[in-house]
Amino acid sequence: MNLYIINHTWCRAIFDIDLYVRELVVACKGCNMNICVVNLMSEKPQIQTDLIGGIKYWYFPSAISVQRTISKEQWELYYRNIVYLLQLYIENKKDLIFHLNFIESCKLTQELQNSFDCRIVASQEEHSNCFGGSKISIIPNGLYDATELLKIYESSLCCEEGKIKVLIVTGQSNHAWQISHVAIRLILENSGLFAVNVAVSPETGKIMSNFKPDFSSYQLVVLDYNGDRWPEETERSFLDFVEKGGGVIIYHAANNAFRDWKEYNRIIGFGGWEDRNETAGPYIYMQDGRLVYDKESPGCAGSHGFQHEFVLNCSNPEHPVTRGLPVAWRHEQDELYDRMRGPGIVKDVLFWGYSDPATKGSGRDEMAIFTVDYGKARIFHTTLGHAGNTLDDNIAMQCTGFQVTLLRGAEWAATGNVTQPVPDDFPTETTISLRKNYK
Repeated sequence: MNLYIINHTWCRAIFDIDLYVRELVVACKGCNMNICVVNLMSEKPQIQTDLIGGIKYWYFPSAISVQRTISKEQWELYYRNIVYLLQLYIENKKDLIFHLNFIESCKLTQELQNSFDCRIVASQEEHSNCFGGSKISIIPNGLYDATELLKIYESSLCCEEGKIKVLIVTGQSNHAWQISHVAIRLILENSGLFAVNVAVSPETGKIMSNFKPDFSSYQLVVLDYNGDRWPEETERSFLDFVEKGGGVIIYHAANNAFRDWKEYNRIIGFGGWEDRNETAGPYIYMQDGRLVYDKESPGCAGSHGFQHEFVLNCSNPEHPVTRGLPVAWRHEQDELYDRMRGPGIVKDVLFWGYSDPATKGSGRDEMAIFTVDYGKARIFHTTLGHAGNTLDDNIAMQCTGFQVTLLRGAEWAATGNVTQPVPDDFPTETTISLRKNYK
């Protein structure tokens, strides 16, 4: 276990750090635990490290401004820089726990979770209104005993054992990625099957060279990204993950991304928009129950009609993802992608929907959920789930059909099997079902 206790000179501490560390050393005697105390906003003029009684102490100087009226944006930049430095300095990132020993730590929590495969331990007071997911362990108010806190550390790691490790990649999109990636995380974590981490890219147009998620640490990568190209090292790392058989979910607008990245377009099967045309590959759609690769028709790639309810039809009822699900079910108001092109090889069409000209659709049967044939990888592609303005106003992702197919697709992509039973609230051909709390 690698424990980093983070103090903050300007913010109210939960524990007297010197006393707590002494008590913790006694409590964890015989445990395999490395302890480091990270002091933020210290009075040291530069980064400094000390070793006292076998405990490492790191000191990070204050922000450039010495005023105590630092703006929210300055705090966010300071925390972002601290996390960047921690990424450089922390050598052993296995079984990593950050204990935040101060109030007002929500933003730091988010930065740490975006950058590390870690657990967060924090006070109930601070995180009662902060989204954190299952990877945050809350210290009950009034608990100051080092022995009891050691149990929280240990249980925070044990609760992830046996779960499928997932990385969501997000941060840029022409869609509301701030909503979609949180909804996906809630859906996965609330199932109890998945332990989820998130990699958030820099903003559009910003320097991408340090965006290097460790794909190899995960069984499944969920792509909720449509933006600037990744660094070459990151692209190589992702391809290595896929070629070695890693699981991948292509979610909604991720099939808009990386028009000029040849291998990515093979991985997603088909894509749209971003100036794609016949050079991107044939139109791929369904006709009379059969898959069509239309190499002759010219035209742009990617469109959809009005958002509306539509029925999805199953093409392969024996696939692990679809087995036991209705052969037709009604999906809530959403975008039904059509006129999609790509160089990929579709392996299994799981669900398709008719793109009705009355809703400005293509007049064809369009693939909505399918798998892609790409070497050893298991790739699950869902075009469904257009994100709303808030988690509450997010009707397409609240559809039970979307959530259940996402969960079953995630388990299949990660393991090759689906162990989840068919839920009683799955929609029928005529009735819609919603899970507004994402579970």
